[in-house]
Amino acid sequence: FHQYGNHRSVNEIPEADVRKTLVKSFKRGYVLVMNHKLIDFVLNLHLTPQGIIDLDHPYKNPRPIFDSSCRPQPWCHAINDWTDKSNEPSLIFATAFMNHLIWLWNLRITYPYEEIYIGDNDISGAFNQNKYNPMLVALHAFVLLSYLVMNTANTFGGNTSPGNFEPLAQARQQHAKYLWSIVTDQELTTSMAKYNIDIKLADPPSAEDILRFVPAQADSINRGVMGIDGKRLPPPYPHHVDDNMYADVATYMVRTIAVSVMALYVIFGDPDAFRPDSLSREKFAGFHNRLRKTVGYMLDSRRMRVSILEYKREQMLTLLTQWLDIDFTLQQVATLHGTLESLTRYSAWARPWFFTLQNAMRVILQQRAHWVKRNYNRHRRSQQLKAIMPVAL
Repeated sequence: FHQYGNHRSVNEIPEADVRKTLVKSFKRGYVLVMNHKLIDFVLNLHLTPQGIIDLDHPYKNPRPIFDSSCRPQPWCHAINDWTDKSNEPSLIFATAFMNHLIWLWNLRITYPYEEIYIGDNDISGAFNQNKYNPMLVALHAFVLLSYLVMNTANTFGGNTSPGNFEPLAQARQQHAKYLWSIVTDQELTTSMAKYNIDIKLADPPSAEDILRFVPAQADSINRGVMGIDGKRLPPPYPHHVDDNMYADVATYMVRTIAVSVMALYVIFGDPDAFRPDSLSREKFAGFHNRLRKTVGYMLDSRRMRVSILEYKREQMLTLLTQWLDIDFTLQQVATLHGTLESLTRYSAWARPWFFTLQNAMRVILQQRAHWVKRNYNRHRRSQQLKAIMPVAL
């Protein structure tokens, strides 16, 4: 790992930007930085390659990754070879967006003629809020700008990091629902002033706009947002990893947002000289209306519609055009499949086409897998590979 170093993508970022990111992480307590000459003297040290993703993304900032799956040689052990997701907390963030849409639908059932405002906020350095046991810190080390750097908290690349973050997200979710029902208006005002939260709502819709609202029908499962006692139910506050989603009508929207922030600081602690702000201020939008870009989709509460973003539509068309004449690799198949699975999820006309393509992929991959297996058996390739690899692999 020391000889391999980092992935080439790291070299495509200006050194000044890398240094700035490293200093910021150090000041927040996310990493320990020291002289690289200590590498040979730290017990149980493990170096992991670093990479950069979203380098050319039109709407996302480049993001560093801690490549816990990389093996420079077949006999090497990566961090993810030593951890097992099966004994970690269960992942439920994949259900968050659908639960958010269900909440929007139930809001429209109860409030057919009121504007529904949509919002969300992010946790800053989410995985970094969850600290490693000190005995594991040296295992999560890397070299950058000739410094030896050790992560003090869950890394963006560890296969157990999402699972370990789920209990924190769920704790914040449950506490926000509790606070929503008990916090007084005076406590809300005090809290908003304390945490410098400024919330503005778009102007209410006109009578003509209201006539064009798409209605939502109640059924045996979705009955609106009023409890059996006639009181308003709190929002579910689903978390898509670090993204906390919510929506409400004007009467309750300020409460809904403020309580989310209050619960965040109860769980993660108030910011001070030693604890960085857990609320991502740069992503927090104080202004709210009927439209919201949420986890890669555009929501419209008046039309009750989910749509993909324009740049993602262009991405899909470009990707499909490239595939008209291509000899594809396994990585390209995985990229195409993952992209189309996401982009067609809420498109009634495109989903069947995706399933057709998915089935075609499956047939081809099965055929190739059988061919590779026969070829390996014929040349005893599997036995040759096993002979040079450790038993654990």
